[in-house]
Amino acid sequence: MIDVKEAVKKALDYVSSVIPVEALIDPRLEEVELSENEKTWLITISFIRITPKQYLHSLASAMQEVTQSDREYKLVTVDAETGRPLSMKIRQLV
Repeated sequence: MIDVKEAVKKALDYVSSVIPVEALIDPRLEEVELSENEKTWLITISFIRITPKQYLHSLASAMQEVTQSDREYKLVTVDAETGRPLSMKIRQLV
């Protein structure tokens, strides 16, 4: 079984490979949980997504325009045995 640090790294790598890296600002680890059957890691990653136009204009000014509510949250499921990402879903905050 992979450990939590490796599972988080796999989740971050997966999110970065699916979403263009220039659009991901301030990625954060929010939650980590091993499923009850211990077969998957459930990892919540948040980030701010900016448009390429904002990025080219000025990263500093783009960051001034965003608020906490602009963060996106993704729930990444990682196979606990192999470390292979299985899914990425929108994580709704309650």
